[in-house]
Amino acid sequence: MQFTPSGSAAHLKEAIAGYTESQYRISHPLVFTERSALLRRPGVIAQDPFIEATPAFTPARLLSQLERAHPEIIPTGLSRLIEHGVPVDRFPLYTHQEEALLASFTDAPNLLVATGTGSGKTEAFVLPILARILSEASAWTSPNAPASDGYYSAEESKWQHSRRHETRQAALRAIILYPINALVNDQMSRLRRVLALNGSPDWQRQHLSGNLIHFGMYTSLTPPTRGPEHRAKRQQFEEYLQHLEEEWESLTDELRSAGNWPAVGGPEMLCRWDMQAAPPDILVTNYSMLEYMLIRPIESPIFDAAKAWLDEADDRAVTLVIDEAHTYTGAKGTEVAHLVRRLKERLGISPGSNKLRAIATSASIPNLKRAQGDILTFTSELFGEPQDSFSSAKPRASLKATDPSLHLSRSESVSEPLVKEPPRGHPHPAEAPCLPETVKGSTYLDLEFWKAPSPAHLVAMDPIVGLASQAPISNRRT
Repeated sequence: MQFTPSGSAAHLKEAIAGYTESQYRISHPLVFTERSALLRRPGVIAQDPFIEATPAFTPARLLSQLERAHPEIIPTGLSRLIEHGVPVDRFPLYTHQEEALLASFTDAPNLLVATGTGSGKTEAFVLPILARILSEASAWTSPNAPASDGYYSAEESKWQHSRRHETRQAALRAIILYPINALVNDQMSRLRRVLALNGSPDWQRQHLSGNLIHFGMYTSLTPPTRGPEHRAKRQQFEEYLQHLEEEWESLTDELRSAGNWPAVGGPEMLCRWDMQAAPPDILVTNYSMLEYMLIRPIESPIFDAAKAWLDEADDRAVTLVIDEAHTYTGAKGTEVAHLVRRLKERLGISPGSNKLRAIATSASIPNLKRAQGDILTFTSELFGEPQDSFSSAKPRASLKATDPSLHLSRSESVSEPLVKEPPRGHPHPAEAPCLPETVKGSTYLDLEFWKAPSPAHLVAMDPIVGLASQAPISNRRT
């Protein structure tokens, strides 16, 4: 069920009032009635919602049009792959998404994606990653056997990973780095919708010579720990997979398509032992876990495989994405900058080398001309890459209404449920920005100008003309 902002606020207030009445029961009918009326009085549980109408971001071209316009850099099939999780067949890219994709193949291929919340920031770095993988995938060889589960070979005292049937080289093509696990989980749901659901695995097998684009989450939550020689750990992992399969079978199609649950046997790698033996193409982790991985011998094969893959051809490059880049300041920023340099050294990547594609993203960077030089300096020092190797992708707001019926007139009161639902087929924004304390003529504001809204302060946005994640807010974990 979908609600307008005012409808959502009313639904939440009624849920809290109902919980209060059932949890703290009053037997006297007059007292119960009086408390019920008091709970539902405006301002007692929550205030009426504030509604902010924000301009839409400027649309560019459909992804399929970009493929036809730039066949030399954008591989055929990118739009077909992405549309399994994002409706690129119906909605054009935003201008900053198109700029980020094209810039990733120029002489300044490193990117600073400084766009606001709800602007499709994730797609701005996922598109270049998948474009590079698809370009390479045209030369992948077919598997020599059907896929099968991983198992422990007692004779060889070795874990036989689940990708042993593949003949293509298993190695990291991209690392997406987040500050906390909650953001890692959110990114995994988006990758699942594009790569693991809605017929995407079948499309990949058909167009990639029977291969899949593998991705995996490698954090403290990823099982199993220790080595595969421990029988108890193997048994725990079998029980974990069985639980996932049972949970998947109990889900409705709508919940499955949300991407919040992993599917066993697909492109998502769920086992540490598998990822250590045959690294995924896309690894999603946090900077603390990456620190451990660079130290521990058990994860050393992951980086050995990546270095061997990089050294085999001059045109190969690892993409390193640092999301929420604005959080890496002070001591933590210094720590992460050194971590990036250690990773580059481990992979044999020197500063300015074409073996690295660096992407920094943030929704909290000020849109001020005088700040751009400092921001690029910060980004280049964070990655240890030349400043002139970075291109900047910034949003441009469109003041042209996509549907006049979606805007409030000056005579309408925001205390009434006057915000209409978008026309059928328009995507809802995946995230709503916090309520701005002051508006400085920018499509997004610096972090210090934002304050967190109270539960009753909801924010309404115009439908997105371009792309943003299509996950319903109710299904999001973060």
